[in-house]
Amino acid sequence: MASESKNIMQDRRRFIRIICDLPALATYGENKENVKIKDLSLMGVLAEAEHPLDLTKGTHVRIDIHLGATLTISMDCAVSYEHGNLIGLGTMRIDIDSITNLRRFIEMNGMSEELLHRDIGHLAGEDDFPPQQDS
Repeated sequence: MASESKNIMQDRRRFIRIICDLPALATYGENKENVKIKDLSLMGVLAEAEHPLDLTKGTHVRIDIHLGATLTISMDCAVSYEHGNLIGLGTMRIDIDSITNLRRFIEMNGMSEELLHRDIGHLAGEDDFPPQQDS
């Protein structure tokens, strides 16, 4: 599988995924669980819990991914699937500050500005999102 760097993988669904190992907090209902984010994209995350969680498809989960002492990506997600300790979560909502932090993280991991702009266009539902123009 071709990639721009060893940490980036092309998703079958047209989104770039960053392979990582980041600490995060998953909050669902009254439960809070520490998880590790195994891969990350604008469309969602693959999380690994320390033990299987009692989640069903569609359960809403808030993910707070810690990029450092002060940077966090917060996403409201829904469970897409659960397999043992692995949980696939699809993004339902992400705020502008988290998008900015995610953008920085993706760029630091070798993704080109063109691919990032394309993914933002797909996320916005605009398959023919125009290329970014230099000012």
